[in-house]
Amino acid sequence: MEVKGKINYQQLLDLARPLSPADQERLARALKQPMPEQKQPKTLPELIAAAPTWSQEDFAYFQAGREHIKQSRLT
Repeated sequence: MEVKGKINYQQLLDLARPLSPADQERLARALKQPMPEQKQPKTLPELIAAAPTWSQEDFAYFQAGREHIKQSRLT
């Protein structure tokens, strides 16, 4: 399970309580490990290469919405 966003201590405890003792032990070991550092791009080309991109489906959805807005404008 991956948690997106912030989680407080009480929420973490509520999620951990129903786990089996073996899973609680695995969770404790995982929490003790340091978080891996995310490499930050240093140059503009690296930043551009690391930027998120749209899928063809996302771009087609955007284009359809844009075309709808363009045609619905009163001229």
